[in-house]
Amino acid sequence: MSAAITARGLEKTYARGAHEIRAVAGIDLDIDEGELCVLLGPSGAGKTTLLHLLGLLDSPTAGHLEVLGVSVTGLSRREATKLRGGRLGFVFQEFCLVPELTARENVALPAMLRGDLRAEPERWLRRVGLGDRLDHTPSQLSGGQMQRVAIARALASEPRLLLADEPTGQLDGETASEVYRLLAELNQSEGLTIIAATHDPLLAEHAPRKLRLEAGVLLPEGAP
Repeated sequence: MSAAITARGLEKTYARGAHEIRAVAGIDLDIDEGELCVLLGPSGAGKTTLLHLLGLLDSPTAGHLEVLGVSVTGLSRREATKLRGGRLGFVFQEFCLVPELTARENVALPAMLRGDLRAEPERWLRRVGLGDRLDHTPSQLSGGQMQRVAIARALASEPRLLLADEPTGQLDGETASEVYRLLAELNQSEGLTIIAATHDPLLAEHAPRKLRLEAGVLLPEGAP
């Protein structure tokens, strides 16, 4: 099985005044393609920073990182952008939908901006259960439906790796569970590699693999 993520000694430090903050502290990590992993940990544990490193939204201070078989250590910004656009999808806590656009238009927008004519917004909106909401604007959708639009938008580029940062942070418990069930179903049916960060351990029940971060350190799997 091919590796989706291979990290060795991955670190990210920030300067805060005279102090140095190690947001990610020497992480070793292997994730195979097709896995569904939930990254657990309290606020400030380094989950978002780690996802940004894995998604090429930020560069590590030290260590080695391969994403989908490509060594990304030292990639130029242009090279990283090209890799993100072709193989990676992102879902965030904020839905980041354009209020004036319909669900169909929001899903198609990133591909249009890239000049990619292959996007099939209707297909992906139906795939996430919103085939009857194609022409609804965000104000006409519930929170859960807006997040499904955001997931469809991420899927429209047909990524091999989906990174989700607190994707249910603005949703109530029942709706959050529905979104995680959708991610689990997409993992199974599409073979999509998914890494989802959350601070809610109840949502981890949908993931066959659980990773826990504390103060930038990845704890041994199975640790309480």
